[in-house]
Amino acid sequence: MFSEMQAPLAALDRVLELKKTHKISLENKLLKFKSDDYEIKFEDVSFSYPSRPDLCVLNKISFILKQGKFSAIVGRSGSGKTSLMQILLKFYNYKSGKISVGRNDLRLVDPADLRKKIAYVEQYPMIFSGTIRSNIAFSSPKASAKEIENIAKICGILDFAKKLKQGLDTEIGEKGVRISGGQKQRIAIARALLYKPEILLLDEATSALDSESEAKILSNVRKLLRGKTIISIAHRISSIENADEIIVINEGQVVSVGNHASLMRSSKIYNLLYKDQDRKILF
Repeated sequence: MFSEMQAPLAALDRVLELKKTHKISLENKLLKFKSDDYEIKFEDVSFSYPSRPDLCVLNKISFILKQGKFSAIVGRSGSGKTSLMQILLKFYNYKSGKISVGRNDLRLVDPADLRKKIAYVEQYPMIFSGTIRSNIAFSSPKASAKEIENIAKICGILDFAKKLKQGLDTEIGEKGVRISGGQKQRIAIARALLYKPEILLLDEATSALDSESEAKILSNVRKLLRGKTIISIAHRISSIENADEIIVINEGQVVSVGNHASLMRSSKIYNLLYKDQDRKILF
């Protein structure tokens, strides 16, 4: 019993240490997010992780993500794509430059207030024990049964739920152990759509789906969130070919901006990513 007690005791030490940590004084001066404009602008932004201050992940990066558009960010692994999402969500502070959402300076905005406007879907989403329905409704507990079913249909969840005895009320086990990776991603996207965010962040959110299902879901997402800001990070070019604007980053810098057709003509890195995708499909 003594050895089994050590793990929770170590965890308790960390909890008590966190309780002693004082909030940064600036927290009390942060501003509420005030804007009907959700255009996102990065201006000469540089960023390094606190654990590696000597390694510049983003180096004076600048671009604009327009409201009402489906924008995509592509690049090789380690180029800084996910880091962009993390500083936009204020999980980390950037070193220099400026990020603005509408008229709001990101450094001055209360993170809790900013995050109310955003839905974030990651590659390996958090799925809770319970039913398919309760997982979708987690983002909007007051949603009606009809709203949940409509979103489930849009995301292709009803297609596999109909084959289950309890349908949407099927228990899926801890962390969704009874369903596949693609089904988990569908549920996470449905949860985000039910929230009706002003900004939707998709971080490799359809990577476990086949190309046909992926295209169908993304098309439905664009229709449902028309006029909202949608940002997708992708390795697989097929998922963002129809994006309004594609930003190509390499080693923490923007190297090309355009749509799929223009980048195929002008961007060497984009072409390499596209060809690499084809090779993975073949093998």
